[in-house]
Amino acid sequence: MHLVKYLTKLSAHPVGSNALDVALEVPVDLVIDHSVQIDVARSANAVQANMELEFQHNKERFGFLKWCSNAFNNMLVVPKGSGIVHHMNLEYIGRVVFNNEGMLNPDSVVGTDSHTTMIDGLGVAGWGVGGIDAEAAMLGQVGEDEFGYMLADILKENNVNNQGIRFDPGARTALAFVTLKSDGEREFMFYRNPSADMLLQEEELDLDIIKKAKIFHYGSISLITEPCKSAHIAAAKAARDAGALLSYDPNLRLPLWPSAESAREGILSIWDFADIIKISEEEITFLTKGEDPYDDNVVRKLFHPNLKLLLVTEGPDGCRYYSKEFHGRVSGVKVDQVDTTGAGDAFVAGILSQLAADISLLQDEGRLRDALKFANACGALTVMGRGAIPALPTRQAVLDALVNIVV
Repeated sequence: MHLVKYLTKLSAHPVGSNALDVALEVPVDLVIDHSVQIDVARSANAVQANMELEFQHNKERFGFLKWCSNAFNNMLVVPKGSGIVHHMNLEYIGRVVFNNEGMLNPDSVVGTDSHTTMIDGLGVAGWGVGGIDAEAAMLGQVGEDEFGYMLADILKENNVNNQGIRFDPGARTALAFVTLKSDGEREFMFYRNPSADMLLQEEELDLDIIKKAKIFHYGSISLITEPCKSAHIAAAKAARDAGALLSYDPNLRLPLWPSAESAREGILSIWDFADIIKISEEEITFLTKGEDPYDDNVVRKLFHPNLKLLLVTEGPDGCRYYSKEFHGRVSGVKVDQVDTTGAGDAFVAGILSQLAADISLLQDEGRLRDALKFANACGALTVMGRGAIPALPTRQAVLDALVNIVV
């Protein structure tokens, strides 16, 4: 608060005045934490390169802070790159009590951070379906902690039935940290092993919810370890036996798997279960060990006998669709991309909401193409905002976009 008071006083003071005339009342240490913008990754010089870019992007701010540290004897600025703020402050900087000419001032910490809690993956798809006025339910397990309760509450507040979510008192909710590059693309860092979702057991499944589903949508992450793998397979079989369509988005996250080969084997182990599969170009290359994802013959290799619809997403360029009767491509919606997190899940929510309303779309190419235009618009509107959840559009927003944007 002393720093805020100082900045307020400084902004109101005449230009050219002596900085000491508006000196801080007590000493202030300003510690700048890690950057939240990652432009360079997976290289030996990534840290240094990102620091240099950060200083370029925020040249005026850092220049002002450097001036402050030189102008005042009682202000210390610790720039980024010096260490993680929490450790730096607790172990090296924090002085507990300041002695200022016989006046003792207790130390205090005022902090801000840029981490925003979000739901990812299937939760986004569920929220998206619920937000597009179709009924959705979520099955899974979270920790009996603040993150778990937050996720359950957020789903409920957004029309997603959360009665199938279990709370494990002995394990934590899994966390994923997403860093954004300047072009809106992402990188992920996960805190799991073991987390509550990995410990879900078959006998803990809510079969009543599963049997009511028209479409049962799932990913591949729950296939990595037992007992969750067996629970996943049992849930899919129960849904299929009850007459639901099975929808599969592999959602490849290699850092979570023991190896690339185990990821490939795990993803393909339930491939033939699905009636509908949504896959990205990168995932095609991965599953086919480097083959061209734009070659229809390569894509057709992934088409199994019971598959009704195979969808290949191409980001801003739209998507391709393959069925036994027809195949084609639907152009995407061109927008200013801010954050790609949740775009694929929004696409899935868009197409599944259309299919849940009328499954006969699968036999009518013209109407299927219209449904895919709707799904493409869902994904496009999502990348225009930050975060997987806040950026998800409503049904009306998507319909308005389709009217106003040529696709």
